[in-house]
Amino acid sequence: MARKLQILAALSALALATSSYAADTAAPAATKPAKAAAKKPAAKKKPSFEASKSATATATVDSVDTKKRTVTVHTTDGELQTIEVGSKVKNLEQVKPGDTLTIAYSEYTRVKVYPAGAKLPASGVEAGMASAKPGEKPAGAAGAHVTLTATVEKVDKATGEVTLKGMSGETRTVTARNKKNLENVEVGDQVVVTHEKSVAASVEAPK
Repeated sequence: MARKLQILAALSALALATSSYAADTAAPAATKPAKAAAKKPAAKKKPSFEASKSATATATVDSVDTKKRTVTVHTTDGELQTIEVGSKVKNLEQVKPGDTLTIAYSEYTRVKVYPAGAKLPASGVEAGMASAKPGEKPAGAAGAHVTLTATVEKVDKATGEVTLKGMSGETRTVTARNKKNLENVEVGDQVVVTHEKSVAASVEAPK
């Protein structure tokens, strides 16, 4: 929770909306100048931030020890690694020397500030897993989606410090890297952090 809340320090600053005016066309022609009716300034936009990263790695199987449940592989740069395979991994006996092991990883984080009273995305944690069927080469995937909400308890725009209160009542003070990012952040605002992570691994026979 603490690490995710620190992402507030990277919030992007958005410019303030400017006021606009329109002439009062309903007034009759007269020697007196027509009054201009001022429109209300547009609501200030709250800051938001998002980032993502992904990576894929491959290795070639050198040997398999089904009793010790270990697999020795070499990477594309020739580095040897021995991997201990947990009991949850099915079909280890289907792995053969020369097979290709592929691991793909992705991560996405979004932080958005909402004004007090705004409708917020539901908070919670979702997770799932999938694995290969019996007799197939080992394969599996796991993912998690987490949405957390914190309330802005205090904002010091001079120092860039923001105190946030989490859903379970804990508080933490973070410092924005750029104080300009806090121009439109006020006490009572809601900070919603969405974090998604997934990893998938598969073993394929050489083509």
